[in-house]
Amino acid sequence: MKRIAIVIAAALLLATLLPAAALAHEGREVGEYHLVVGFRVEPALIDEPNSVYLLVTKDAQLGEARQDDEAAGHSHEGESEPEPIEGLADTLTVQVSYGSERREFSLRPLFGEPGAYVAHFIPTAAGTYVFQFRGTIEGMTINETFESGPGRFNDVEEKGKLAFPEPRLSAAELQVQLEEASQSTTQATVFGLIGIACGPVTGTCSRPAGRGSRGNRLPRSPSRLGDRNTAGAGDPIPYRGSRSRLLENPGT
Repeated sequence: MKRIAIVIAAALLLATLLPAAALAHEGREVGEYHLVVGFRVEPALIDEPNSVYLLVTKDAQLGEARQDDEAAGHSHEGESEPEPIEGLADTLTVQVSYGSERREFSLRPLFGEPGAYVAHFIPTAAGTYVFQFRGTIEGMTINETFESGPGRFNDVEEKGKLAFPEPRLSAAELQVQLEEASQSTTQATVFGLIGIACGPVTGTCSRPAGRGSRGNRLPRSPSRLGDRNTAGAGDPIPYRGSRSRLLENPGT
């Protein structure tokens, strides 16, 4: 009995997890086929290996025939599971787009899940990705585009907000932090040089030693002032004129 209870509990837990997993993918009816698309690993994280995921199944009662049956009140309970479509790795390709960047990938069958295909790649930027499937499904031409985002399948996210216990930054996040740190260092250096050149209170920058600005000449050295203030009554006073000569002090 204990073993049965464990099995039942595990089944209930799986039933609660499956709807949440299904919400991370987008389903679409294309003709008589049902396509389910998303990232293979959810949540999709930057710089972590991931894959485009595609599941293709077929239901004989899809489309107009099924709508007619439902309109007539026919129930489809107890019907067999949808038929997985295999062999599409040779007839379908997927183009992955991020902004203006595009790259085409081949699809590979996903082992252990009939009708499922993957295209491996490593998303190197956070944000919205677009998957475009082109080719044929059992002879029917396919050109379907799926875009990540709310209500569809998850965008690629940064690592930082999910890392625990130690933060693990992606290469892109590290690059952003390095650029911000470099910019801050450059600004601090510039402001430091301005602080050295300018006064701390008035903010006026110092001038080189020597001659000042116009109208603000530096005083002459005492040795160049002559002897006018210090000459005695009997000492000659130098005269600077058109002719070099000495005048005697009128007092003598």
